[in-house]
Amino acid sequence: GNVSSVAGFTSKAAKVPSASYRRELLKLSDGGTVGLDWADEEEGEAWKGRPDTPIVLLMTGNTGHSQGPHILHLVHRVKARTNWRVAVLVCRG
Repeated sequence: GNVSSVAGFTSKAAKVPSASYRRELLKLSDGGTVGLDWADEEEGEAWKGRPDTPIVLLMTGNTGHSQGPHILHLVHRVKARTNWRVAVLVCRG
C-alpha cells in the first residue's frame, strides 16, 4: 500500500539518530532558492538506484533545517522500513 502520512515520536529520553545529507539547490522562477537535503547520499554523486524508486519528501516546518530531532527520527524511520529515497525540503536554501 501507499503511505499517506508518517508520524514521528520524539521525547527527551529518546536518542536522536544522525543522518548525512547531500544538498541540492533549486533556483525558482521568482528568483528564490530552496534546498533539497537528500538523506544518506554522497556529495557529488548521482543517484545509483532504480529510477522508479519512491521518494518521501519531508517538510521542515518551523525549524527550517534538516537536523531537527523530529526530522532525524522520520528520516531514520523511513530509511529503516523502506528502500525509498528521502529528501528534506529546506525553504531557506
